[in-house]
Amino acid sequence: MATTSSTPTVDLTGYSHIMTACSRGAWLAERAEKSPNFDPDNTETFRFIGNARNGHVKIVTAELNTRVMAAKSVCSNTGGDIRKEIDLILALPSHRNIVTHFAKSTPREIFYPPRIFMEFVGGGTIVDLSKALGGITENEASVIVFQILSGLNHLHENHVVHRDMKGSNVLISFTGCVKIIGLCGPKPMSVGDEHYLVRSAPFVAPEILLGTTLYGPEVDIWSTGAVIIELLEGGHPWEDSLILDIFTQASAYQWPRPKSMSARLEALLGNCIFRDQKERLPAATLLKDCWFDFANKMVSGLGAV
Repeated sequence: MATTSSTPTVDLTGYSHIMTACSRGAWLAERAEKSPNFDPDNTETFRFIGNARNGHVKIVTAELNTRVMAAKSVCSNTGGDIRKEIDLILALPSHRNIVTHFAKSTPREIFYPPRIFMEFVGGGTIVDLSKALGGITENEASVIVFQILSGLNHLHENHVVHRDMKGSNVLISFTGCVKIIGLCGPKPMSVGDEHYLVRSAPFVAPEILLGTTLYGPEVDIWSTGAVIIELLEGGHPWEDSLILDIFTQASAYQWPRPKSMSARLEALLGNCIFRDQKERLPAATLLKDCWFDFANKMVSGLGAV
């Protein structure tokens, strides 16, 4: 007698309250579409989302309100470098853990800066999530970090270094799928940019803090270690420290440790925050770490939107 096979069901119990928390901000996410074919110069803006390093982000609709996206307006004084980066990002192969960039509008005049259109992700950032929950468990963090490393591995394989990895540059969908953002124009910090220093210093690799201009994917790995601490503690490393203290301690490789962590996590963090950047393991290798055993079971059951 012939038997029928069925697709195994993935048990998401250990991740369910993360998904519940995400769904509270998903009022629009179900309407987002993955591959819109639309006129980027004919859209309607209807809600401000937040500020970005080189501009601000709003929700937009197109094609008689049937397509919902996010649009980042690029400041007109940004210069040509970011526009080259936008072209590179638009040409980047898609990946489920990188927010999809669809198109850019045509710059017209100073009052209408160019915009880059991307998928709208409704669950908020992982910073919002962790703070709302007062920190999360190691298993839950492993599911999020596994997806971050998957996205970073994709970038690195395509010769792209993010350079500004932090929790506020990682969105999470109402189904619990992680999406990296912040690809358009991230750059090393400059001393004159104090707002950027305060926001990003806790996540920046020491070699950049010390002024080197020669760096590669290893800086993203260091930052991922900081994001892990942020997830578990409900706030970034050195949450209450002065900016000078952050520079001093990070440059000396003195890291604040989570209040409690498993031996597996301690080993993983050690592979992310080596003093010698050449000793930091690449994303592809870290993804095979035993700390992600739980994550491997969970990720296949998460929706992409």
